Amino acid sequence: MRSSAPLALALDLGSTRLKLAALGADGNLTLLATRPAPATRESELECDFDADEFDAAVGELLALARASAPRAPLGLACQRSTLVAWDATTGEPLTRALSWRDRRAQEWCAAQQERSAWLAQYSGLRLSPHHFGPKLAVLAAAGLFAQQRDVRVGTLESFVLARRAAHLHLTDASMAARTALFDVRRGAWNPEALTWVGAPLEALPRVAPSAGRSDELPGGARVSASLADQAAGFLASAREGANSLLINLGTGGFVLRELARFEPRPGLLCGPLMAARSGATRWALEGTINAGAAGLERIGGASAAPSASDPQPDLHCAPEDGVGAPHWRSDLSPRFSSEHSTPQARRRAFLEGLVFRVRELVDALDPLAECALALSGGVARDPFVAPALAALLERPLDVLDDHEATLLGAARLAAGLEACAAPACTRIAPAREHAWLRAKFERWLAWRAPWLAR
Repeated sequence: MRSSAPLALALDLGSTRLKLAALGADGNLTLLATRPAPATRESELECDFDADEFDAAVGELLALARASAPRAPLGLACQRSTLVAWDATTGEPLTRALSWRDRRAQEWCAAQQERSAWLAQYSGLRLSPHHFGPKLAVLAAAGLFAQQRDVRVGTLESFVLARRAAHLHLTDASMAARTALFDVRRGAWNPEALTWVGAPLEALPRVAPSAGRSDELPGGARVSASLADQAAGFLASAREGANSLLINLGTGGFVLRELARFEPRPGLLCGPLMAARSGATRWALEGTINAGAAGLERIGGASAAPSASDPQPDLHCAPEDGVGAPHWRSDLSPRFSSEHSTPQARRRAFLEGLVFRVRELVDALDPLAECALALSGGVARDPFVAPALAALLERPLDVLDDHEATLLGAARLAAGLEACAAPACTRIAPAREHAWLRAKFERWLAWRAPWLAR
């Protein structure tokens, strides 16, 4: 008996892997294919990759999508803050893709600190070299728009759409909101911000709704939804009517809580989760952690569940390339309290530092401990992470059984369904034998304080 056609397909344009999945009529997600993301070229503050190579991988997955379900609508979920510039006529990339991890705009940001309050007022962001706008300012200063070409710039989903149909130079509010060039309350590019970074309005994509679209690509694919990966993950995992908080740990870490309105808070980010065709916007408060899977891969070693006692009480790790919310110190690099330790010990210390950063952000986002906690992302599969977080937060934690929340959210929006899917979860309760993590968190804060203050 032939299986029924999927309700929708979803394509996740991730930092580590690109993934294609199908949403069945039963509401379950099936992963159809993956491709590795291009290797990054990293040196000091720079982190970039080949835009053509990225686009070729996307093309392979789009071809598979057309072959497997030619009539199914497609939802895109995209990593945020990665920047590409290209020739509007030929589609030729004019730059490498500057990863969200790229910090080449660090010096530019340091010289623009007097603009911080102004930036936060219209964008809900902090001034950070990780964002799209500061990176674009560096490229503009180097002559990007002085070329005798019709230059276009955008995030990755904007690039891959325009590469296939030049008139589809589009983004949505959840992606535009992370550029530092977008007025989130007006839902439009900020002209003063564009002048600030030296970019013409015509180079930027048109801002379309996050869902309810019908963007036809050559070959028959129809994009019905497109939004930021973290927004898609939150929308898929939030419980209907519940006060939900999502911890997503992948290449980077994010902690999100939905708000009823645009309501910035010191040290945190505030912006749209999605903007519907009706004009209604859903909002989120967010804390960021600039560490995750990439750092674990560099360290190597093997993970294990938390032990009943602390095996190395004095080994600490600050895991981030540029400390994110609520501190915003882009000049700081990862460090350990001791360099003389085994890969396994360093891995455990890195994971401790990661969950300690989560605890810091959960405390800031949910000071009354009133939210239901959900955990998703590739790093959530690590045997240390979920039990350590439950013990550290002293609250039960729902770990998504299918860690592809990003794909699920994008697929449901593409299918015209409510994003809130209440996916299957495994509840992890705090274990008494892991209580030592709470005492170590306090020691970690004390160890890190002089480093943050320098």
